[in-house]
Amino acid sequence: MVGTTLPPEEWLDPEAIKLWEAGKTDVALSKIIVEMIAANPEFVGKNHSMSESGIKRARKRLGLQGPCQARASGAHDSIPDLIRGLRPAYPTMGARDMVVLLRQEHHIKISE
Repeated sequence: MVGTTLPPEEWLDPEAIKLWEAGKTDVALSKIIVEMIAANPEFVGKNHSMSESGIKRARKRLGLQGPCQARASGAHDSIPDLIRGLRPAYPTMGARDMVVLLRQEHHIKISE
């Protein structure tokens, strides 16, 4: 089997961030990235690919943590302060929308 290489970081990073902010899991991220690589003429014949482990390494490098990782690193301790800061700007926002806002603006992924 021929070895594969990761796509360039300058292409991968914005795509991974966009998909992570959309709430995609690592498995879904890797499948979508592989499809995007196959559809991109720039990568034809260069043998680029992306596995679930590659996505995890990219997320770690970018500082995009999942719920368990954030809890372990203590990032969840700052969530009440963030919500108190956001509440005056969004007084009628519900819990589900607040979770989406935290993920999009502060890169904090929490369960609902």
